[in-house]
Amino acid sequence: MRPPKREVHYLNGRPFIWDESRNKNRNKIYRVRRFLKKRVCVKCGKEFFAVNKTTKLCSEQCSPHRAKARRTFKCINCGKERSVVESQFKFYPTSGKFCSIKCKWEYYSKYPEKHPNFKKNFKKAHGYLMYSRKLGYAHRTEIEKQLGRKLKEEEVVHHIDMQKNHNDLKNLYLYSSNPAHMQGHGTLNKLIRPLMEAGIISFKDGKYFCNK
Repeated sequence: MRPPKREVHYLNGRPFIWDESRNKNRNKIYRVRRFLKKRVCVKCGKEFFAVNKTTKLCSEQCSPHRAKARRTFKCINCGKERSVVESQFKFYPTSGKFCSIKCKWEYYSKYPEKHPNFKKNFKKAHGYLMYSRKLGYAHRTEIEKQLGRKLKEEEVVHHIDMQKNHNDLKNLYLYSSNPAHMQGHGTLNKLIRPLMEAGIISFKDGKYFCNK
């Protein structure tokens, strides 16, 4: 499948098409005219216009050896059909799955465990697990999947059993803000005195220990 033909314009009887060009620093795009030259196909004898002086064939039908095999597929995120060159399926693992980069990251944000570079035991600072640097922390991603939305910056996900790598939904609780999260931790401090009086925990050398 060839790209769509550009609209042909005429200037003083000379045909041309509009094209884009960049300056040396490649930071500006200019709109330029590309004048077309009249050519005769060496295979079928048909007259055609081309920008390149070395073009000798008018279409893919006249040059089947140049026509690349293509494959049609459906995007697994939006269901849109797209056609790509067959060789892309060999070198790119995500080819034949997504119609665009936007669909690719939308899909992997919903299902991070299906990413080809997914690592369950990828750790960052403070012991928290991460799916990837783009998707962020695993415990926040799990809550986002359950709620069906992105978490706000001020919202905090709390691990109930205090294990930072235990990211089951039953072990996660969402606080609306960090002060509310700190209040939750404060309720745990109130339990220390009755537990020490009951002999369940003790304090030694600057640390708390469980006696059972």
